Amino acid sequence: MPSGTFADHGHRRARGPLSAVLIALAIAGALAAGCTSEDANPVGAMIEGPIEPADPLTIESRIFSEAGQIAVRDDSVSFDRRQLLYFGNRGGESSSFMAIYDFSSFQDTFWQDADFSESNVTVSLRLFLLSWYSDLLPEDAKGLVKTYEILELADSLDVSLYPGPEPAAGQGLATATEASGDLVQFQLPTSAFQRWLSGDHKGILVREALSTDPEEGLIGFASSDFDTLRNAGEIGLELTGTLVGPILKMEFADMDTTVILLPTADVSTMHPLAEPSASIEDGFLLRTHLRQYPYFSFDLDALPDEVKVNRAVLYFAADSTASYGPKISVVASEVPASSLVGRDTISLQELEEVAEVSGGWTSVDPRATGWIGLDISGSVQRIVNNVIDEPICWLITAGEDFTGGYDNHSYDPDFYLVKFDLAGTAVDSLRPYLQVTYSPYSSSEGGVK
Repeated sequence: MPSGTFADHGHRRARGPLSAVLIALAIAGALAAGCTSEDANPVGAMIEGPIEPADPLTIESRIFSEAGQIAVRDDSVSFDRRQLLYFGNRGGESSSFMAIYDFSSFQDTFWQDADFSESNVTVSLRLFLLSWYSDLLPEDAKGLVKTYEILELADSLDVSLYPGPEPAAGQGLATATEASGDLVQFQLPTSAFQRWLSGDHKGILVREALSTDPEEGLIGFASSDFDTLRNAGEIGLELTGTLVGPILKMEFADMDTTVILLPTADVSTMHPLAEPSASIEDGFLLRTHLRQYPYFSFDLDALPDEVKVNRAVLYFAADSTASYGPKISVVASEVPASSLVGRDTISLQELEEVAEVSGGWTSVDPRATGWIGLDISGSVQRIVNNVIDEPICWLITAGEDFTGGYDNHSYDPDFYLVKFDLAGTAVDSLRPYLQVTYSPYSSSEGGVK
């Protein structure tokens, strides 16, 4: 069972139009309203207004037909591309990042008589923190205080080994405690630069030595392939032409010259990120970057055939003490059960071909404790109408390209690391469930089939 507490709004069956509306108001009133990018999304997706026609009935299904977890991979993008570089620790999960540079430009004849002495060259590492992490701070705060260690790698960086454990490190280059603003910069020893010029460069490792901010332990920096023309606002830059990433900057006093090197490769370790439990009792993960998505289907035998579905909401409980990351869209999509059940992974390309969006919300804050409710009324009505040809599950994802209007960012879910820690079945009052409010059709209205 995930750690922490949950806000439980109760699990009573509505007995008429008044009780159904009161439940909707009780949940909606206790939560922040709106579904825009400006404010946190309400945890509990309720339809506004009275339920029609009159005399609705409500059932709750807590019995899964299917439930599980699946990893989504994007075959067109390797792990080290289109990503942030993650650094820090939170709740036993950690990430460091590495970068390797090409110093061959210094072999040009221009540098034959250059003075590379310690008295003439200043070397620094420059990192750009994403503005979302700095925006979490109070206005009078200086920044997220972190202790950084920068070390040389013992062996040449191989990005194909990641995500994975930290590699062996060699000589330490710098240790510093910094208040993390949009720009973080460390001075490195010129002696290391001199070794790198001779070809003795295998890459650097940046890791956290000590976290003094457990609430926001994992933070994201821009990588070298960060698209500044598209995402400059994400790091608070006024000028989109600024080079960002883990940049090495060499300043030569005698020539009044500065050389900036971007890495030829950089990658996060993501070690060790929690894996979904093998048991649905223990809970589910909804995680981006390394996409892990839960899916559910429910026993609907208690739902009559010829009814109008006024509202069908899929609820699941999120534990904010174990969840983290920026606000994202959370979306439920119909996916054939045969595409999910019994599989560990599915490609994003395959998922795009079979998924059909049912409902969702934008700007859901993983730090908000409580219930997330996704309106899947249309899907349930189609099940009632027998227009779905094969068994389906509702897959819960972030905003992907196939989710249309819920994909309200210029970056894909492999860009940010966001984690929702969702309750499983161990505690019945916290398990995911489907609540359906429906109205039987009178003989004058006719059936829906």
